[in-house]
Amino acid sequence: MKKILAILFFSFLWFGTTSADIYEPGKNNFTCAIGGLDAYKEARDYKRKNPKDNTVVYLSCNDYRWSWNWTGDKKLKSIHKKSFNECKKNSKARGTGECFLFSTNDLIVWEFSDSNPGSIELLKKAYTKKLGENFYPTKEESKTAGCMEGNCSDGKGTMQWSNGDKYVGEFKDGTGNGQGTFTWVSGEFAGDKYVGHWKNGFMHGQGTKTWANGSKYVGLWKNGKRHGEGTITLANGCIDNGIWDDDELVTEKKCKKDIEHIFDDQNSIKKRLIKKKDPTTFKELKFIRKTENKAFQGLQGLPDNCEDCNKFEEIIFDAYTFHAFYENDIKIIFLVNTEYKSFKKAEKLALKYAKTMGQLPAFLRESGIDRIVIHPGKRRWFVDRQEIIIYPDPGHKGPVKMLIHENAHLIDHRIIKDPDWEAAVNADDSKYITKYATTNPREDVAETILFWVALRCTDGISKKNKKKIIEGIPNRIVYLDKMNFNTANTVPMVCK
Repeated sequence: MKKILAILFFSFLWFGTTSADIYEPGKNNFTCAIGGLDAYKEARDYKRKNPKDNTVVYLSCNDYRWSWNWTGDKKLKSIHKKSFNECKKNSKARGTGECFLFSTNDLIVWEFSDSNPGSIELLKKAYTKKLGENFYPTKEESKTAGCMEGNCSDGKGTMQWSNGDKYVGEFKDGTGNGQGTFTWVSGEFAGDKYVGHWKNGFMHGQGTKTWANGSKYVGLWKNGKRHGEGTITLANGCIDNGIWDDDELVTEKKCKKDIEHIFDDQNSIKKRLIKKKDPTTFKELKFIRKTENKAFQGLQGLPDNCEDCNKFEEIIFDAYTFHAFYENDIKIIFLVNTEYKSFKKAEKLALKYAKTMGQLPAFLRESGIDRIVIHPGKRRWFVDRQEIIIYPDPGHKGPVKMLIHENAHLIDHRIIKDPDWEAAVNADDSKYITKYATTNPREDVAETILFWVALRCTDGISKKNKKKIIEGIPNRIVYLDKMNFNTANTVPMVCK
C-alpha cells in the first residue's frame, strides 16, 4: 500500500540496524513507533471496510527518517511476506534501516524495554495528537476490559476500562453496536461524552458529543468521525451549521456572531522578517542531476490574480535536482524547473531558499517536509502532501512570510483537531488574525503561526501591532506558547 518517507523532529533513541527476520517486532525505539502511526491508521481504516481481512504493518527508520509498508488481505501469512519484502525494498532505496513488524490487525506488537521512555500508552497519546482522532480500544484491549453488568457480548451492558473510561449501551460481537454512551474519564479527553449510535465500536450514525470545554456537536458520524450534516454549539454560545467529511468542515453557515479580523493581510509584518545575516542551520547544497523526458509530475499553483479559479492543473516537468543538508542530519530535496534555462540561475534559487529554510524555526523546517519545487511564473504558492510548491517571481512580496505560512500547513491538521485549539478559537470570540484566516480553519492556523513567529521570535512587527495581536487573539497565542515552540524547537531563532 502507500509508502511514506518523512523527517522527524523527535529526539529519542535511534533505531538499530541489525538484520531483522519476518515476524520480528521492533524494539526500544519510540521515534520509529510514532513513524508507524500513519500506516497503522490506514490499515485500521482498511479493516473497518473489510472486517474479514487481515492487516500487517512493517516499519523501518534510521537517522530521523522512516518508511513503512502495510498490506491487507485474507491470507495472513501471505501478507506478512509481501509487506515485509516491500518494506525491505523501500528501506534499501531510501536508507531507512531494517524492517520490523509494527502491528498485526489491531494489535500493536512494537516492544519497549523498562529503560526506554516509550510505552504503548504514550504511543496512543501520540496517535491522538498526530492524527486528531480518538485511539479507540482495540479488540485485544477490549478483551481486558471489564464487563461491569449486563451482556457485553450480544445485548445491553456496561463495559469499563482500567483508566475509568466507560461504555454503556448495546453490544454485538463484543463491540458497541446500536445506541450507547461513552464517557472519557482520563487522558486528553477527560470530561468528554458521546451519546448516540455506534457501529463496530465506533461512533456511527446520529449522535451528540459534548466536550469538556463546553462545546457540543449534534449530527451525523461515520467510523468515529463527524461526517454529514451537523451543528456545533460553541462554548461562547455561537452556533455553526455545516456539512462534514471525515471530521473536516467542507461547507458552513457562518456563526451568527460577526466575524472580525485584526489585520487585512500580512503587510502588518515587515517584509524582511528574516535578514540575510541571521543564523541558519543550513550546511551544504549538492547538485545531483538534471532530468530529461519529463521526469516529474505534479500540480501547479492557481494564477496569482484569478478570483474565480479553484482548480489545480497537472504539470509535467524536468528539474535540476539539489539536496540541501542541515544540522541534525536533516535533508530537503530541491527541484528547480528546467524552464530556468541557466543552471546558475537554478542553483542560485535553490541556494537562496535552502538558506532561508535553515533560518526558519525547527518546528517548521523539521515538520515532515520532503521537498521544495520551484517553478517560474506568477502563481500562488501551496502545499501538496509533504511538498511545497513556490513561484519566486521577482515582484512577489514577502517570500519569507510565505515560506513560514506554507510550512505551517504541514502541521495544521494536528492543531485543527486538537480540542484545546478549538477551545482557544472559541474563546477568542469570532476574532481572526487576518481576513484570509477567516476563510477556513487551515488558513487560520497557518496565518496565526506566521504572526506568532513575528511576535515571539523576530523584530518584524511594531509594538502597536504586537498589542493588537495579544489583545485580539490571546487564547490562540497562549496555545502556541504552550507547544514549546520557544525552546529548542525554534532553533536557530530565539523566541520569547
